[in-house]
Amino acid sequence: MRYLVIASCEDVRTGKEFKSGDEFLPEPDVDQAKRLKNAGCLREMPDDAPALPGSDDSAQIIADLRTTIGENATKAEGEFNALNGRLIDLTGKNDALVDENKTLRGLLDGADVLNDQLRGERDTLASDKSTLLGEKETLTSRVAELERQLEAATKPVDGASDQTAPETAPAKKKA
Repeated sequence: MRYLVIASCEDVRTGKEFKSGDEFLPEPDVDQAKRLKNAGCLREMPDDAPALPGSDDSAQIIADLRTTIGENATKAEGEFNALNGRLIDLTGKNDALVDENKTLRGLLDGADVLNDQLRGERDTLASDKSTLLGEKETLTSRVAELERQLEAATKPVDGASDQTAPETAPAKKKA
């Protein structure tokens, strides 16, 4: 039976001191194991439990650790490669988004320029409309004034006779 040291103790047979976490090797005889268990120094370990550092199976422990480290390294390398591939993919997508952003920024800048031009054209049209409305009012007033003058000129004067009507132009003589 294998034993795990849970409290510091000493093997009376060899004088070897054990710390908590060590495996008690060589294994104690039945009476010694019983005394150490009752003193709270040892606990039984399953026979198939992995070997602990400092046991006589250190070569096997080292081999097992190397195997585990190799498996973990292979697994880590695979995960690293997968993450690196994902990073490359995301970098490409980011670059595409940056290019698209530049294109959209250019379009927005162009739209801003067009918007400014349209505002200028709208202001010009508003000014032209205002000018034309003013000219229309002036022309309407002028037409109304001319119509009054025409009406006044064609209206017979009160109390005037037909004789005062303007004469027609003399007829041309034939030569």
